[in-house]
Amino acid sequence: MKQLTYDEMGITVELGAGDDSTTDILKFKVPALEEEFVIENSLQYQPDGVLCYGDTLGVKPSGKPDFTLIKLPQKGTVGGVFTRNLCPSVTVKRNRECLKSGETQALAVISGNAVTFAKNDSKDLERIADILSAELDLPKEQIMISATGRIGAQLSIDAVEKGLKGCAGKLKANNLKAASESIITTDKGPKFASFQCEDLKISGICKGAGMIEPHMATMLAYLFTNAKISPVKLQQLVVSAVNSTFNRISIDTDTSTSDTVMMFATGEKELTPSEEDILFYAARAMCLKLARDISTTGEGVFKGLEVVARTDFSPIDTAKIAKKIVNSPLVKSAVHGADPNWGRIGAALGKPDPVSVEPLIDMNQLTISIQGTVVFTKGSAVDFDEKKLNQELIAAKLTLIEVIHGSGRNVARAWGSDLSEEYVTFNADYTT
Repeated sequence: MKQLTYDEMGITVELGAGDDSTTDILKFKVPALEEEFVIENSLQYQPDGVLCYGDTLGVKPSGKPDFTLIKLPQKGTVGGVFTRNLCPSVTVKRNRECLKSGETQALAVISGNAVTFAKNDSKDLERIADILSAELDLPKEQIMISATGRIGAQLSIDAVEKGLKGCAGKLKANNLKAASESIITTDKGPKFASFQCEDLKISGICKGAGMIEPHMATMLAYLFTNAKISPVKLQQLVVSAVNSTFNRISIDTDTSTSDTVMMFATGEKELTPSEEDILFYAARAMCLKLARDISTTGEGVFKGLEVVARTDFSPIDTAKIAKKIVNSPLVKSAVHGADPNWGRIGAALGKPDPVSVEPLIDMNQLTISIQGTVVFTKGSAVDFDEKKLNQELIAAKLTLIEVIHGSGRNVARAWGSDLSEEYVTFNADYTT
């Protein structure tokens, strides 16, 4: 398996040589155009005038970079979606309010502390907003602030205040790589991508390693473009892109308090109708690229997992089936052990939703495949070379599971990972 094809999205993925998806090459097509476009696995293309820097303020005990500041050349538009956790962080609450105007000019990210469930978290956040407002000479409502890291830990506000002095003078152009490194916590490394078509540019960075089950997860993602686009259209673009990408990944089914995806537009590039289409499909493809990278580079992840469900059920129910399989601890354990135990897949896809009525699975209309090998179809197991499939799974960096029910007119995909001893050990010892 060297290439994945997502016909319903107009996307192909060429699998790279590395152990995760960061080396995969993602290409996409725009329906009305002949050309095939490529998402770059680099930050080669950054919108002009976007300034940023990464710094160490002392938030992380390790002394690694823990703060980034990004500033647009002028006030631009912004769209965003946030966690559906019922106990959202104070940063998420504040960003939701700031997002109502649809305009912003700066973004600050604190890494190593979630700034939530801690004494004075709201007070500390407003203090940071006030300092940044004075440093950047901007209304604080035009400064988005995110935070990620340990929940419930007290922020070293004195160190942060000291570190923010003179921050505006440290901003540099074409420096999103530093930002990508400063926002990570337990990630294996930074995650980023970029795209250019003539004068249109998009770049993106993200972090996420554990507590991944969007809507949303312990995940931060930021996209930047030089396009001129209204707040309404930009918000629609972000929501659409996130629903089929970031909202389809899971590592451990836990939804965090701080998760955020935002896209910022500088407004310098007027778009033709065809360029608006390119922006839409490029943003979705970039979100998929970053989402897959999160799912394959998480805490204790050894193998990526991709599930495709094709059913005659509604699109919503089809998506639920894909997520049930990718979320199953037993399926994830089997993936880690390269065990083609299809019974676990069958059990997972039939797991009931406790709050809604779902259609029954007819085993006589069901087909299950693992790594392209049919293992169950039309109510019966299929004879297959279990040892050979086991060896294929051992060698592969990505395990592909496909379930088809009926004619399969609706398609949904989900991305995740295996469940390893290292994941359990890491999270068991997280604070101790």
